[in-house]
Amino acid sequence: MTIGSGGDGRFRRSDSIKVTVKHAMSGEHLAEVELGPQDTVAQLQKAVMHSVGGGLVRLLKESAGSPLKGRMTLQAAGLQNGQSISAVRLSEPLALTASSDRTARLWNADSGICIRTFSGHGGLVTCVRFTGDYKRALTASADGTLKVWCVVSGECILTLCGHKDSVRCAVFSLDDLFVLSASNDRLAKLWSVDLGSCILTLAGHTAAVRSVEFSPDGTHALTASDDRTARIWRCASGAGEASCERTLEGHTGFVLSAIYMPSGEFVLTASMDRSVRRWCASSGKCLDSLLQHQGPVRSIACSRDGRVAITASDDRTAKLWSLEDGACFRTITAHSDLITSVDISDDGSTGITGSSDRTVRLWNLTTGECQHTLVGHWGVISSVAL
Repeated sequence: MTIGSGGDGRFRRSDSIKVTVKHAMSGEHLAEVELGPQDTVAQLQKAVMHSVGGGLVRLLKESAGSPLKGRMTLQAAGLQNGQSISAVRLSEPLALTASSDRTARLWNADSGICIRTFSGHGGLVTCVRFTGDYKRALTASADGTLKVWCVVSGECILTLCGHKDSVRCAVFSLDDLFVLSASNDRLAKLWSVDLGSCILTLAGHTAAVRSVEFSPDGTHALTASDDRTARIWRCASGAGEASCERTLEGHTGFVLSAIYMPSGEFVLTASMDRSVRRWCASSGKCLDSLLQHQGPVRSIACSRDGRVAITASDDRTAKLWSLEDGACFRTITAHSDLITSVDISDDGSTGITGSSDRTVRLWNLTTGECQHTLVGHWGVISSVAL
């Protein structure tokens, strides 16, 4: 099966990338997919899922067995024409949640059942993330630490200490070998998972750092801060302090969340000033603003194909936006208190919202219907992840 973007379903360009996909366990041939170098892993993933008859799959580089992240372009992922990759079917879609009750929880996103509770932090859990293969989970906490957990056993396998105040956000690198963290101590830090130590400090913000993310190619870090700016940093190898390459200025309130769009060319920021802004990552210029929420915008996530964004606000709504024209095409209203966090599944079909009403909701983003309400945390929901 060959899938492309031309009028007849195939690319005709000389720079197209044709990938052979095999089952990771049996070696069975699953598909041949042909896409352009700037197409994303998420598009490749959708093509493979279509070929195998549906169901969520995880794509792995055959040579190293490392997961391919949906937001990466095929070029950034290092895929070449004629290369073989592996696919594994995920038996159950998973969700992670974090709460002020000092725990994180693992859920079956299909059934809405809580599978496991991660306990061990001495303060509220502020952020949760999966590794690309869903085998490990990352938590950040107001106790000033980060923890890495085995998803299967629930065991804490690594604790990272070094921040002098609450850790607000943390993310894995695309190869899951590094972690970026953001803290109220006005710093962001880059950590080696293998070494279990900080290898780089990002210093320059003049107030708490709320959000942090790697660029799709892994070369830069993006931070958002209460100093009303977002910053782009070069993540150079070696110990020491990183230098800021670009400061994104224009918001009139705290910048609460910042993410890269999948191409890496653009950045989205969400702010206490009720706006979402889109920026050119290379120039730092603000390109446009999304102005529909009636309260601070606390969280933003982007679909892996870069077409849709979802935002969470104190106005108790989540909104879906077309990033092609900036229009809001759906408003989600179900929570009884402010919505603190949002995320989108790799295949773009499911959204998740967490709220101060102590519940988490899973949504069919095509219909706008709530599929499950996850109840179990006794504190405010601070972070969600798919």
